[in-house]
Amino acid sequence: MSFKEGLGKIADGVNDIAELNVRTFTGSISSITQDQKPSEMLAGLFTSGDIKVVGLSIMKIDGDIDQFFSDGEEATAELKDLHLKAVDAGAKSRATAFNLFSSAITKAINKLED
Repeated sequence: MSFKEGLGKIADGVNDIAELNVRTFTGSISSITQDQKPSEMLAGLFTSGDIKVVGLSIMKIDGDIDQFFSDGEEATAELKDLHLKAVDAGAKSRATAFNLFSSAITKAINKLED
């Protein structure tokens, strides 16, 4: 791997862990889901489902957080609680990934210094 390719992989890693997005929906899906990957199913929600956003949270690596909760009747206390638990789990997962990533970068820099 060239130095340029290595930098590209580092940039991709930073972009991936720089923002956490948690979206919580309620509603129904009317598309056929057999043999679909979860990401394909989620994409189908927006074209063939009757869904409503209950919660949306965007956390950036610098600590900024944008958070939205619907004021509609579908945004029950239980769904809001589940959304907040997903945010917490996502934040913990990101912190672990960031620590692994920064450890790998530190080791790579230490090897360059040797």
